[in-house]
Order: sequence, then C-alpha cells, then structure tokens
Amino acid sequence: MTVLSVLFTKESVLDMVYESHAVEFHGQEAVDFEGAESWRGPDFAYRLRTEYEDENRLVDKLDLLLQQPGADGLSSLIIGAWNGAHDGDNSAECIAALVDRAGKLSHLKALFFGDITFEEYEISWIVQSDVSPLLTAFPGLETFRVRGATELSFSPVRHENLREFAVESGGLGSSILREIFLCQFPNLEEIELHLGMPDYGFDGTVDDLQPVLTGKLHPKLKSLGLLNSEITDDIAAIVVNAPIIRQIETLDLSLGVLTDAGARSLMHLPTDAHLKRLDISHHYLSSAVLEELRNRLPFEVIALDGEDPNTEWRGPVHGE
Repeated sequence: MTVLSVLFTKESVLDMVYESHAVEFHGQEAVDFEGAESWRGPDFAYRLRTEYEDENRLVDKLDLLLQQPGADGLSSLIIGAWNGAHDGDNSAECIAALVDRAGKLSHLKALFFGDITFEEYEISWIVQSDVSPLLTAFPGLETFRVRGATELSFSPVRHENLREFAVESGGLGSSILREIFLCQFPNLEEIELHLGMPDYGFDGTVDDLQPVLTGKLHPKLKSLGLLNSEITDDIAAIVVNAPIIRQIETLDLSLGVLTDAGARSLMHLPTDAHLKRLDISHHYLSSAVLEELRNRLPFEVIALDGEDPNTEWRGPVHGE
C-alpha cells in the first residue's frame, strides 16, 4: 500500500484528502488530544492542534501529552494547526518545540506535520519552514508526512531509518524538489510527492523529477507516487522508460490530469518487472482507452473517479 493509504482507504481518499483530518496514521487510530481526559494509552496516533484564536497553546498541549502515563512509548504523532497558522505564521516555532522535546519522544516512528484541512486553512496558505530539524531530532522515524509547501524547505539531511516520505501540496516548487533530492534516505521504500499546479507554486517539468526516476537515489524504493499534478501526461511519457520503473511495485499517478494520451504511454509499462499496481484515480480517460489500458497491463489498475474526458477545464484534485 502507498503512504497515502496509511491515512485513508483508497475508496474514500479522493473525497477526503485535505478535507478531513486523518482518521488513522501508521496503523493507529487518530485521536485529538485536548487534555488528560483524551489519553487512551500510548497505542494511538494523538493529534495536537489549535483552533482559530485559540488561547490554548499547542506546545502546552504537547507538554501535557508527554506527562501522561506511558507517553514515552508513543510511536505516532500528528501535528495539526499550530498557534498562528490561521494567520499565516510559519511552522518554525512549532518545529523548535518538537525538537526541544525529542528526548521524551524517543520511540517516535511516525510524524504527520501539518494535518490541516481546507476548512481550517487552504493548503496553499499553510506556511511551513525548514522541516529537516525534525528528521534530525527523530532518528527513529520510519514515516514522515508534511502538508503545505509555502516556504517549505529541506536542509540536506541523512536519515537511515526513514521508509515512507510524503509531501502534500497544491504546488511543489522545483527548488523544494531539488532540496528533497539532496537529502539521503537510503532505506526509503515509499515516496509520495503532490506536485500541484503552477498557480499555487509548481514551476517544474519532468526534468526536475530525474533524480528519483534514475533509481539511484533510493535503491530500496517500492512505491513511487507523483500525484495531484497538471503534467501527469508528461510524467507518464517519461516514467515508462525510467530505470526506477523496473524496481518499484506501485506507481501512483492519482489525483492528477491523466488523459488518453498519457494512458497510451502507460500501455508501454514493462510487464516483466516488479510492477503490481498502477493507480490513476481521478483521470480524464475515455472508456475505450481505459478498457484498453486494463487489457494491456497484467497487473492491477486502480482508476476511481473518472472525469469527463471532453471537459474544457481539467485540473488536479487540489491546488489552492
């Protein structure tokens, strides 16, 4: 399963991504932590978040969480809207607070940073910062997911244990892609990048994806997700011949703008490699081409949420 399915079942993901808080994370039920009464033991993914003009500080909720019996055994943590996030304040202070308390979260294996829904704040308005200090502070992390690409950056970092990595955005800039590809995640098995739209920050081309497509960057990669993109057809045309395609088991091009042209490219995916699953959910394919694609490929093709291929306006699921 892809990183995305850690949060939601695939049948519901098209409606729920960015629209609802995570109900599950890293195999654990997500629980909003508001105080000691919310504590149900360490085997849950607790979400810390603040409301607009909330007088309660997220860092105070974090400290209270860490005071609960058995909290040192927490393995999953979800961070929602921090104080000031609704007013455009960046995430630096929140990141610093987590880093300062890393010693009390020594068993943390999964961190979702930015579980903020569109009703709270549009994804393109979420102001992030350099999130690499989180990776450095938590060397045991296996899953790291971040939402929002405005001011998002990654200082070069090496992380030995990371297995799943995801960036959700309405527009992922080429400079951020370069920074991501400069990081070293030698044991990464799943990567998921929501590329988005030019109007909201995406300014790249398929050339910017070459580092991950060579297969050299992540030698253990099993799942490649290049989602929510306006250039899905271009990606499809190049990925079929990319070295990485003979290595992975899942190719996820969902939430984007795949048309018949891109689907015809995907008909040339290798059938003698390790591919087991292709996800193109939210597509603009004609029924005839979709049927042909399924007949051509011997592995699972997930194609939920088909849109009208003749529509004048085509776009990925999420931008703003």
